[in-house]
Amino acid sequence: MISELARAETPDYKVMLMQGLCMCLWYNTGATLMALESTGHTQNVFQMLEHLLQTSVKQDFEIKRLVLGLTQLVHYSAGANGSIPQSV
Repeated sequence: MISELARAETPDYKVMLMQGLCMCLWYNTGATLMALESTGHTQNVFQMLEHLLQTSVKQDFEIKRLVLGLTQLVHYSAGANGSIPQSV
């Protein structure tokens, strides 16, 4: 998914892929963060997410999916075994 995100040409496609990534965060935060960290893409993904939120996200359902993933990060960091990477 990360390599596809880097090759995506249209903003709508990037937003769709980012929604998928945020849903991965929602369902398994630890594994998603571990995968991003192991490939060295964590900071780039969150920078792209911030950019897309400011420029390309238009629909309510897109916003809801992105917010669900981001709120799961807060919930994960507050848990006993949650540790968010420094790059986030």
